[in-house]
Amino acid sequence: MIEDGVVEDSLRLGPHRHAIERAALESRVYLYTPSVLDAAAATLSAVRGVLDEHHIADTFQFQAYGDAFAARVLGACEQRFTAEWQDLEGDVDPVALLDVAVTAAGEHLGRRPEPVQGPALAPEGRAVFGYVVLARHDESPDWGPGGDAPLVLSLGRPDMHMLAVAYSSGAGWDGPYDPGPWRWYLGHEVPRDVCITETTVIAPAPAPAVAAEVGAITARVLTGDLPLPR
Repeated sequence: MIEDGVVEDSLRLGPHRHAIERAALESRVYLYTPSVLDAAAATLSAVRGVLDEHHIADTFQFQAYGDAFAARVLGACEQRFTAEWQDLEGDVDPVALLDVAVTAAGEHLGRRPEPVQGPALAPEGRAVFGYVVLARHDESPDWGPGGDAPLVLSLGRPDMHMLAVAYSSGAGWDGPYDPGPWRWYLGHEVPRDVCITETTVIAPAPAPAVAAEVGAITARVLTGDLPLPR
């Protein structure tokens, strides 16, 4: 049974959720969990409510840039969740959360994906990264130079110092490990200190429920239903 309040929220957020989903599909860098899309839709709805109060929500200036506005709201939510990851208190077990994600992916695929490696901690590099290498699905698209690359799901804290060095063409002093925010990544290589070519999955702070959401996304990527932006 669906509670009346849930139905009302769904009807209220419907058009805003669609606008946020369109903005998410335009991203060339990120994928988003449903909870992040819901949060962005709720934010967009609240902002629209304020505009309605001031009688400007239906003006040309707002309507003409509606999609761009939704994209900005989604971007602001991405920054909000990233800040929460950076300030996360307590221990995070990336290996355990990756196992939850793989199990959740199996629920969507009808069988648990077969890990080629992991879940385990990355053996190289100084950054904290957990990863799991998943065998290709029968419907997986071509990945990598030979088209047969597996899918790697990882959760870790990239080295922000090494990331800055990488973006400066390798110039700079090899300073101490500077842990960035916890982040989920989908790609085709086992992570080391940074993730530059992988797709970042924007999600709330790492937790089992969030790992299950990431697992659902992983299942869609494995079957080719959801393309990786990069």
